[in-house]
Amino acid sequence: MSIPERDLADMGNELKLSIGRLLALARRDFLARALGHVRERQGQPLSEAQLAILPFLEPSGMRASALAERSGLSKQRVAKIVGEYERLGIIRRRPDPDDGRATIIVFTDKGRRFLKRNAEARHAVEEHYVSILGAKRLEELKKDLARLVYGPKT
Repeated sequence: MSIPERDLADMGNELKLSIGRLLALARRDFLARALGHVRERQGQPLSEAQLAILPFLEPSGMRASALAERSGLSKQRVAKIVGEYERLGIIRRRPDPDDGRATIIVFTDKGRRFLKRNAEARHAVEEHYVSILGAKRLEELKKDLARLVYGPKT
């Protein structure tokens, strides 16, 4: 039994407005705009994956395994991105004082400047979204997303 064409069209329209798709497309849009800003202003040759992992890096330092868990990326992918950031001089690895076998990823001075410039990119993208939604609606959206992600107490 085949699905009538009208039902397929309805499913397609429903999918266009599904929360999962909208969140994925919003993430893609945010990363593309932020990456464009970073490349334009900094001339930094970052990839989308390199930029996407930044929000998960603790400025005070963290293990790569924790970064993989937090970002949802494989340990192998995180190791590759960390190596790329290390070659760019943005981060360095230092021994974990609690476990001699492990290392902690920390930002270098160059990396801290890099974080500041990336915050500027994030703010530029948010300003673009303010121009579309207005400041109040964007703040409400951020609060709603935080409640979805972190729970109702946020």
